[in-house]
Amino acid sequence: MEGLPLVAVLRRDDTADFVSFVYGDCVPDDEAGCAPPVEVQVWPACRRSLALHHATPPLGPVPERATIRGVPAAFFEDFTRLEIQTGPVTVVVFADSRARVIRVVRALRAVNGSGPVGVHLPQPSPGALEGELRC
Repeated sequence: MEGLPLVAVLRRDDTADFVSFVYGDCVPDDEAGCAPPVEVQVWPACRRSLALHHATPPLGPVPERATIRGVPAAFFEDFTRLEIQTGPVTVVVFADSRARVIRVVRALRAVNGSGPVGVHLPQPSPGALEGELRC
């Protein structure tokens, strides 16, 4: 991804319930640590969906709505986080810039390598956008 090596695949199976793919390393310049150049998380849409982001400040971040690869999405955090609603999942991409987020999203493919890169993603499962999917 972006010429960066896949350095970790992490699974959280508590209330968060997601798989994270971490690309590249960072060099912390203090005790606070640092974020990797690219992280892609895959969440079940019943746990995380675009419906969670109806709040307005100070209650929550303001989403910048978009359509990415044919499906609903929203940018957050100065365009360094993108949440994509596709099929029964929410894909969250973190990167250091909007340009990198877009390049990563264009390169996304299924974990098993099926399907071509860059084509439209599957439409959200019924109820996913509304936050009505059951786990």
